[in-house]
Amino acid sequence: DYNGRKVICTDSQWRRHIVKNHEIMARNQKAIEDTIQYPDKVYTSDSNTNRNVFFKISTYATYATKFRTKVIVEYEEDNTGNIITAFPVKEEKGGIGDVVYPEQN
Repeated sequence: DYNGRKVICTDSQWRRHIVKNHEIMARNQKAIEDTIQYPDKVYTSDSNTNRNVFFKISTYATYATKFRTKVIVEYEEDNTGNIITAFPVKEEKGGIGDVVYPEQN
């Protein structure tokens, strides 16, 4: 991710959740990677302290710049992240808490 932490997406999570529930994401793996590595904004999750919510208007997305890519990552104790879900959204909202990136002064 943007902090150098390893983030993975299991094949099961990819096929059984992300692509099954958000079919458009099947062709948007690069947009997901771009969102995690170079996010526009990252928030804490308002429901799970181990999760961050990433947003990015990615030029790699097949839905172009009409939508943001939203990716939810859950971090383990060893700081390894697992992608929980990813899908396009119009706005930065839904299950978000405080901004963690970029740092707010």
